[in-house]
Amino acid sequence: MLSGIFQIIYGLVGNWTAYLISVLYIEYRSRKEKVNVSFKNHVIQVTFQNNISKKAKKGNQELQKIHTSPS
Repeated sequence: MLSGIFQIIYGLVGNWTAYLISVLYIEYRSRKEKVNVSFKNHVIQVTFQNNISKKAKKGNQELQKIHTSPS
């Protein structure tokens, strides 16, 4: 019983922490964008864009294999 209460509290604290981090990041970014700071090479976006690029490249290669294979 006591363990369950601690798990609920731990979960609530974790959710609150994630919420605060995201809100603070959004606030930080909006303030920086007002003074024309570029976020083009920001770590989060670079990682996200690289993952999308890799997936897109892989998808294009698979499509080319399908279209070039003899039918």
